Amino acid sequence: MRHFIAAVAALTIATSATAQTTDLKGFYDLSGACSATSDGQVTITENHIAWWESACDLTPLTPIPGLGNSQVFDATCSGEGYEWTTRMLLMTDDEGDLVILLPDYVTEYRRC
Repeated sequence: MRHFIAAVAALTIATSATAQTTDLKGFYDLSGACSATSDGQVTITENHIAWWESACDLTPLTPIPGLGNSQVFDATCSGEGYEWTTRMLLMTDDEGDLVILLPDYVTEYRRC
């Protein structure tokens, strides 16, 4: 719970930093099936995250001390004919799985 509260608080941070998504890069799947045709997949490359039908360009803000491999980003997104901006926290847990925290929900993906 302490990590969750810290992560939520981190979404309000607006300090610039030069950190990159290097340690977060990879292919992840919601169910862990890791099929190339899964609609529950997410891929992170350098400053970009892509789901099945949407994607975001990521601008790194700040790492979060004490939360291991975590990073806050401003995201400029598009998908299904829409465009939006949001702030998100991306982090990996001890098993290397990805946790995405957005202002209205949290999702965990299994590393493939």
